[in-house]
Amino acid sequence: MEEEGEDIMTFKENNKVSGERTRGEMLEFIRQYLCEHGYPPSRKEIGDGVGLRSTSSVQQHIDRMLA
Repeated sequence: MEEEGEDIMTFKENNKVSGERTRGEMLEFIRQYLCEHGYPPSRKEIGDGVGLRSTSSVQQHIDRMLA
């Protein structure tokens, strides 16, 4: 039973690291896009730029960055 708890904790830790990495990639994408185009990208463009298909996921990451 202890192993299962450890697996869940490892998943949560990996998920947190992955989310932080994704938000970092999003921020860098937004900065580059803004410099190149002079205006910010849409949620769809951000998702395409960092490999997220769901604009809802993009918005959740944006909300976390702004919190």
